[in-house]
Amino acid sequence: MSVVLLLVGGHRGFYHWTVTVFGLLNIPADANILIALVLTVLGAALRRRKRAALNTLILFQAGGFLMAVAFHATVAWAPWLLKTDRETRPPAATSWTHVVAEAVSVALIVVLVALRPAFPARLAPGAWRRALTVGVTGTLVVILAGWLLLEAFPGTLTGAGDKILWAANHATGELLQLRRLGVREGPPWIDLALDLASVTVAAATLSTFFRGVRSRRRRSDDEELRVRSLLARFGEDDSLGYFATRRDKSVVFAPNGQAAVTYRVLGGTSIASADPVGDPESWPQAIAAWLAEAHTYGWTPGVLGASEQGAKAYTRAGLKALELGDEAVLDVRDFRLSGPERRSVRQAVRRIERAGYTAQVRRHADVPPSEMDDLLAKAQQWRGAGTERGFSMALSRLGDPSDGRCVMAEAYDATGQLRGLLSFVPWGRRGLSLDLMRRDRDAENGLTEYLVAQV
Repeated sequence: MSVVLLLVGGHRGFYHWTVTVFGLLNIPADANILIALVLTVLGAALRRRKRAALNTLILFQAGGFLMAVAFHATVAWAPWLLKTDRETRPPAATSWTHVVAEAVSVALIVVLVALRPAFPARLAPGAWRRALTVGVTGTLVVILAGWLLLEAFPGTLTGAGDKILWAANHATGELLQLRRLGVREGPPWIDLALDLASVTVAAATLSTFFRGVRSRRRRSDDEELRVRSLLARFGEDDSLGYFATRRDKSVVFAPNGQAAVTYRVLGGTSIASADPVGDPESWPQAIAAWLAEAHTYGWTPGVLGASEQGAKAYTRAGLKALELGDEAVLDVRDFRLSGPERRSVRQAVRRIERAGYTAQVRRHADVPPSEMDDLLAKAQQWRGAGTERGFSMALSRLGDPSDGRCVMAEAYDATGQLRGLLSFVPWGRRGLSLDLMRRDRDAENGLTEYLVAQV
């Protein structure tokens, strides 16, 4: 509504009634870009069920109630303080407005306090301190910049004191009427620059204050061992289970410790990675613990890469499932290059073989450190500068000592030069899931098919 008032500020009747109505609700709507920004950020925080945002609304109501009480006390005991040149007593309409405002404030305070359990989301640890640092530092920088500009372009201002006071007043929303103190005006363009800078500082301060917890924390080494133990016991049917060991994820366990959900928080969304790991009988408890944590911090829950079984578990917990695709699974016991359905793959493999390529397949643990360093360097070189995408189906690390069971497939050309590689993660005790594909862009087409066939 503050934005609307900014756009139609010339309509005094609309402006008056809008400000009056929102004033009864103790919401500071006005034709002011700073107020519009504050209300926008506050609304976004309320949408994320931030308790601090609800407390801010309660403070608005409490402040409005106290102001109305102070007004009535002044009318009763010191009415001369309210006299102006145009009137000898406060108008009855004003008194009536304050009575209504008091009643509305009390009612809304009761309602808002009753709603507190529905707003459990916490602020990030240290939010007060960081927001205060951003606000104070930013404001001081704006004041200093304004003062320096006024030294070069003073307008009608005279004296360093007036310039600093004028800059400070405009950097803090023009809280004082400096003309009554005899302070003149600076250039309009500096006024505009300081207003925009102060709004930017306010936006950064509010954003820092209401910013959600990006993640509870990264998991510890002990938690990674617990996840690996669950995979060893229950991971035979989960082709993406090993990717739960990514170290940029957090983990929450079921109360009995027999299942866990791994996730990462991005933009206020808690994104779970594929299926829960562990005993399927304990998946509901792990999902409930994950959802409870998301509710506590105001995160929106989501899942990426769940199987049909996992999707059913998540939907039973209240989420909605959307089918995006399926995975390709090769059973090596039945895989053959012969037959019409394998014609294109067969041709690619034969083309690579005719070019004199050879392959080497081995566990990561069997790759000497010096050779692994060479493989890492080539993998990074072939990747280039592009952003690598992957979350539920990418490990995002290569050559880590804890991944000794992973399998590396390397392709060498006729001269013995490394031209491509694939890395697979364990799938249970006997399966593999493709993790990484890298190849020299100048290598022959069909290199990936050739390596998959060799594995």
